[in-house]
Amino acid sequence: MDNTYQQIANQVVTGAKLIRFWPLNGGISCETTGLDIDHPELGRQKWVIRHVGEWSFEHYPESAKNEFNLLVHLDEQGILVPKPRHFDLSRSLLPRPFLVLDYVDGSPDLTVTNVRDRAIKMANQLAHIHQLDVKHPVFSFMKPSPVNLRPLTGEPNEDLQETKIRKVLTEWLPRVQENEYRFRHGDFWPGNMLWKNNKLAAIIDWEETSIGDPLFDVAIARLDILWAYGLNAMDAFTQHYFLSIPNVDPTFLPFWDLRVSLRPIQNIGTWATSFPVLDRSDVTEDLMAQRHRRFVDEAMLKLERTRVHERNDGRGI
Repeated sequence: MDNTYQQIANQVVTGAKLIRFWPLNGGISCETTGLDIDHPELGRQKWVIRHVGEWSFEHYPESAKNEFNLLVHLDEQGILVPKPRHFDLSRSLLPRPFLVLDYVDGSPDLTVTNVRDRAIKMANQLAHIHQLDVKHPVFSFMKPSPVNLRPLTGEPNEDLQETKIRKVLTEWLPRVQENEYRFRHGDFWPGNMLWKNNKLAAIIDWEETSIGDPLFDVAIARLDILWAYGLNAMDAFTQHYFLSIPNVDPTFLPFWDLRVSLRPIQNIGTWATSFPVLDRSDVTEDLMAQRHRRFVDEAMLKLERTRVHERNDGRGI
């Protein structure tokens, strides 16, 4: 394996010498490896090899190339991303395609101090992402993703009200008025934020990007912030996001909250395993389920209020 990583280092910069390599915590969807490099002109460098996940490779064989070009563009637009160095689709060195990125000196911070400040910084960065011009050629490989209902797999999780959630979503789906489509991160949660000295250093894991209603990203972040940082931080995130991007209409955010609530509903226990790795063993499956129910109940209450308001105006069903 030493020789493989040495060859990769020389692909990136001729004359690079591999000092060491080590596994990194790459999350659920991908594998990452750190490289320590020395070069006669550039000096010591740290890079990250991001191995494309099995699902992404199976469905999108050129995902490494697309993500590389995307990160180049995002970096140019001032989005906080690891600087991309190289990509390889050949599978001649590793079993799956990969990217090489600059190593970012930072780490996810899920501690319960300064959570409001972190939530606000996340909101500002997400608003920046959602203001990018989706007509740029770098986004051309992405097909628009209209609002839909996540299909049921297996038996519904009634402990988390899955049948009721699906009934409400089915009723509201034809009535949802989507926002202008924007570029979306697709997994914007605290575990994908790298922090250094209380500053947001980089946003990672751009493997699930898409074009669609930006409220999808907002709802994803809201639920994960509720799990990690609590209700007040979630509210601060939401408020500052809409202050930062007033041309996104929040009317159907409760619908998107319900839509996003289906993402972990069949395997919330697996999702819970991410938190101990990030030094938050207190965020258990039981706590996540409790906050998930609160998240869902609040969304349903807001939709019901909208229904009553529309009936009073003679517009409802």
